[in-house]
Amino acid sequence: MIIIFILILSLLVLHIFGMQGLYYSTIFYDKILHLIGGLTAGLISIKLCRRIGVKNSKIKTVLFVLMIGILWEAFEFAWDRLLVEGYGLPVMQLGLIDTLGDLFFDLFGVLSLLIIQKMIANKI
Repeated sequence: MIIIFILILSLLVLHIFGMQGLYYSTIFYDKILHLIGGLTAGLISIKLCRRIGVKNSKIKTVLFVLMIGILWEAFEFAWDRLLVEGYGLPVMQLGLIDTLGDLFFDLFGVLSLLIIQKMIANKI
């Protein structure tokens, strides 16, 4: 549980730095956050399934992460439509390629988690 807390806190801090300009000045900064976010959401999914007694599977974990990623992209879209145009806040979505790349890195993050989990289980 402490690992999840540290990852969420890290994502929050990195997002704050990103909003100060790193999203726009550092190549792949956003993608690194999505990779960490996918890994974190995957850990949350696994922990949540264990806590409520639901049999977890790799596909459930991947689908949970993709659902979180899609909801985040919807939030970015709403942010841009409601706050950027109205109040001049920084743009969060740079287009369809950015959105698909973000979802790909969410997926890459959860797949990395599942591979690491398998390696630990097999003691590789």
